[in-house]
Amino acid sequence: ASSAPRLWRALDAAPPGRERFRRAVLLQNDEAGDVPNLGPLTCCVIVSDDNDAVVYKARFPFSPEFEEAGENYMEVWARLACTNGEDQDGFSPETNYTAVTPEISLPFPAVTKDEETSREYPLSHPNLRATVLVERTDGCIAKLIEMRFRKRFCCSGSSDPGYLCVLWSETAYADWRFKIAMDLTSPRSMPFVARAPTEGRVFAVAINARPTSIPHQNL
Repeated sequence: ASSAPRLWRALDAAPPGRERFRRAVLLQNDEAGDVPNLGPLTCCVIVSDDNDAVVYKARFPFSPEFEEAGENYMEVWARLACTNGEDQDGFSPETNYTAVTPEISLPFPAVTKDEETSREYPLSHPNLRATVLVERTDGCIAKLIEMRFRKRFCCSGSSDPGYLCVLWSETAYADWRFKIAMDLTSPRSMPFVARAPTEGRVFAVAINARPTSIPHQNL
């Protein structure tokens, strides 16, 4: 197996990350297709920056929910979603997400922009990358998807005690279409100070997937 990327070091449970990466490569290269039923799977979400520094890691049961997206056409997505189980910067957890206690939840540096507007997230922060892994009970683990975020918008209002930003991206991979949305929160200073240092934290992550064979009017 090839050398394990630094990101896999975040998998500190037994077996350690490097061994899990080796098993993932072997599993990926196994063309037999005879995968035993090893019980419930676990979804692991890791968020890291450009230097592979992990700022968020959470595990929760791999149990996708299915929902329709849109009223004018039939489109069913499978969704995996987790949210921190406690309020963060004045925002309450998403009620329809799996509540988790993150194994890693570290602040990342951010800087306020020149002005505070309701249309744009008023902070600049490092480019973040989300990696979604699936773990089996025998210790094997495989990467489901890895994505950088292309769009961002502010969801908080002027009366909220903090800022809430949603990062969003969509891509096609291996006959599947993936969408990932990640909620970030930051404290709000009153009054607003331009170009002031602050920090942000990951609050929730939602992964949506569907086969590309299903038509999508927006593609």
